[in-house]
Amino acid sequence: MAYRLELRQHFTVMKNRWDLVRVSPDGAELGFIEQKRMSLREKVTCWDPSRTHVVFTIQARKVIELAGTYDVTAADGQPLALIRKDFAGSLAQSTYTVETPAGMFTVRERGRLRSILRRIWSFGIDWPWFLPIQFEVLHGDRHAGQIARQWSRLRDVYDIEIEDDSLDQRVAAAAAVAVDAFMNR
Repeated sequence: MAYRLELRQHFTVMKNRWDLVRVSPDGAELGFIEQKRMSLREKVTCWDPSRTHVVFTIQARKVIELAGTYDVTAADGQPLALIRKDFAGSLAQSTYTVETPAGMFTVRERGRLRSILRRIWSFGIDWPWFLPIQFEVLHGDRHAGQIARQWSRLRDVYDIEIEDDSLDQRVAAAAAVAVDAFMNR
């Protein structure tokens, strides 16, 4: 069964914050995600809507590295996925590999020329890219979905559309957080 999520960023001083909502099939609020800024080792926590229970966490394996590796774990500590930035592949197009019990997924920025132009645009200019950032999600060679930043929004809002239901919603949300928070590292 396909599903669609929306990740909405909030502006705050000391933390990155997002709301996670399942748009379809039922329109339910799934959680509240936060990441402390300027911490040596990245950690992102997703809380349930009441903010009392952890839904999942994303934790960097090392303090500093060029190709970040992040463990995605459920509230009970069970591993859900391993997200790894593909350093060589990300030189032209930001690319992540997502290892799950259901197999290997690739999350790759759509359009090599577009991604190179985005890098040139952002060099020295801290202003939003005039074209929305779009990622394709692949399961092997098959299209499994997409993660796309909505165009012309002041704050970041990502549409996450997954057609392959073997990709856990928590892992899809974690991949969208990686796209937003870890892309320029």
